[in-house]
Amino acid sequence: MPEVVPSTNPHPSDPPAPALAPAAFHIPWAKLLTSRLAPLSSLTAKFLSWKHQESWPIRSSARFKPSQWPGWPDGKTTALVLLHDVPSLEALGTIPQVLEIERRYGFRSALFIHPHLFTAGQDTLCLLKRQGVELGILLGPQDDASNPAFSATLEALSREWEIKGVRHLAGLPSPGQAAALGVSYDASGYDTSLEGPGSRNDTGSIFPHWISADDSTKGLIELPLTLPVPQLLERAGCSPLQAWIQKTNWLQAEGGVIALNTPITGDPSDSEWLADYETFLKYIAGDGVNQRWNPLPREAADYCATFKPLKPQRTGRRICMLAYSQVESDQRILRYAHALSKQGDDVDVLALGGEHAESRRGYFGPLWIDHLQDRVYDESGKLDYLVRTLRFTLRAFVTLSWGLLRRRYDLIHAHNIPDFLVFAAVLPRLFGTKVILDIHDLVPEFYESKFHTQGVAEELIVEALRFVEKASANMADHVIIANHLWYEKITKRSVVPERCTPFINYIDLGHFRPRGRREPDGKFRLVFPGGLQWHQGLDIAIRAFKEFHAQCPNSEFHVYGHGNEKPALIALTNELGLSKSVTFFPPVRGSQIPGLIAESDLGVVPKRADSFGNEAYSTKIMEFMSQRLPVIVSKTKVDLHYFKPTEVLFFESGNVEELTQAMLRLYRDADERERLVVAGLRYVQSNNWEVRKHDYLSLVNSLLGVAAPSLAKPGEERRAA
Repeated sequence: MPEVVPSTNPHPSDPPAPALAPAAFHIPWAKLLTSRLAPLSSLTAKFLSWKHQESWPIRSSARFKPSQWPGWPDGKTTALVLLHDVPSLEALGTIPQVLEIERRYGFRSALFIHPHLFTAGQDTLCLLKRQGVELGILLGPQDDASNPAFSATLEALSREWEIKGVRHLAGLPSPGQAAALGVSYDASGYDTSLEGPGSRNDTGSIFPHWISADDSTKGLIELPLTLPVPQLLERAGCSPLQAWIQKTNWLQAEGGVIALNTPITGDPSDSEWLADYETFLKYIAGDGVNQRWNPLPREAADYCATFKPLKPQRTGRRICMLAYSQVESDQRILRYAHALSKQGDDVDVLALGGEHAESRRGYFGPLWIDHLQDRVYDESGKLDYLVRTLRFTLRAFVTLSWGLLRRRYDLIHAHNIPDFLVFAAVLPRLFGTKVILDIHDLVPEFYESKFHTQGVAEELIVEALRFVEKASANMADHVIIANHLWYEKITKRSVVPERCTPFINYIDLGHFRPRGRREPDGKFRLVFPGGLQWHQGLDIAIRAFKEFHAQCPNSEFHVYGHGNEKPALIALTNELGLSKSVTFFPPVRGSQIPGLIAESDLGVVPKRADSFGNEAYSTKIMEFMSQRLPVIVSKTKVDLHYFKPTEVLFFESGNVEELTQAMLRLYRDADERERLVVAGLRYVQSNNWEVRKHDYLSLVNSLLGVAAPSLAKPGEERRAA
């Protein structure tokens, strides 16, 4: 581009600069960085970076799209918006170098100019404007846009220089103030702030959105800046280039705006970030150029103003899920967490790492997950398992207690096993945090079933577990129990009915939407995904499959999961000569389960009725139903309570021959398979997470004093039609 040189003969059509109030010339902040956080010391910035690490520089909850969001023009996946703050004549002198770098890689940008420069630097600005550079108004901390005289001056500037945008270094102005200046967009805020959620310059969104003025008859577009300024990143101990690239990749994946403001001071220090800026533009230029729109800020604002997208509402509440589990593959916990996130809460998760964990800590969708320790399946015995759960509980206690110095949780939802995990939240509870204990399994009964307890010592252990259960339930503000049979049991021994609610582990039909069936291949496939424990009765199914396979040699049995019985089950398979037809697979992510089920023909749930499985609800039944699989289920107390003989095919628990006959019956009778499929689909349409999640959200909101709960009373749980 031609060199920008101040002219002594302004172009006749150049707009005159309105006279400014004398106070506007007093700018002790002329070289101040364009952020209220600029004066922060490196130590303070690093502390704030640690304090708000879940929300800065990436805040995943900002990813939710506004209502009425149609996407970017021409099918582009993202937009790149570049702008620079110019507070002084010295800074204005650096502009040619910056614009030349952008021109080299084919980019455009806007300059936000302090009002006094429209007079002091009028000639240079006129030349820049003729070259197609967008100009905006930059207001400093001492500029009071609410002052009538100053506001009138700014409005005149906007009109004479055809200015559409404003930035205020003190943070977001009121919509009325911004609209009164005659501009169409405001670029004062960031999608997330180092000061934390809810601060003045925190918009909470990576998408432009419409904000109404005070009288609701006018409004403007709020254009959030989504990449932190380089000076602030350096003070926080981050590499600007690395942080920009990392967040840009995330923004592109989410479809948000990539908006970078680089404040120009005119000092030699500008060269430090200019090198990173050029490298960043070079990276952007070579990465998905056909999928990216590079508008000027006013062009992006004009586009969004045509449909006025509304920012998703956020509650400002912070909630923690606490579980000795690999949450990435635990659909129950993910359902809770995603429901809270969608209603506007920020959700963190403290959990186990392992094969499904991509990093020690980071985002998994909208959730911030901190893996406190890895999950292993080689516990040498009961004591080894106890030590590992105690270690996890201690780490969770330290994390939650230390977190009080950063930002207190409003609610902690702890999931058993173990029950005592809830005591990790003892200090936050003392400081007002509400606590839910979610009992997935009754630990005393589970222990009795798993270890076949006998003798005085084992009975004492069971009694101790009941004591821990009661103490844990009393530690919590509310207890969630996994089914109605257990509700009756636990309210008689550990918690009063008023503080306990049964919640079935419902499937999410958004996740378990029906998949396409596999192409006919002459095979008949049975499937079992889940824990491989004794009470699951999978050995019964394998024995039944032996005779079934003898009569149906084209059959296969696919088993997915981990558990202490897995070695014995593999040995049994080899002993029965089924190693070629029964295949064991490791656990898979929850997102893969629907597809694996859909590729099968028959689901089997062979739990033992003389064990823990008699009262443990099996979500697998609904998972099978959702993918149009007929299901064979053993007659257990819990399944007879929730399902009818017209919805599943029951067999006597533990009866190998009867299970074999049930398999053969459905294999040979396509009409009965279809009848069960239709009944199963009807069941899951009436009993699923989308239908029941509002009860959970009502419970959470009532604990936090937001709304009265609308919970189903015990015994009123909806059964299949």
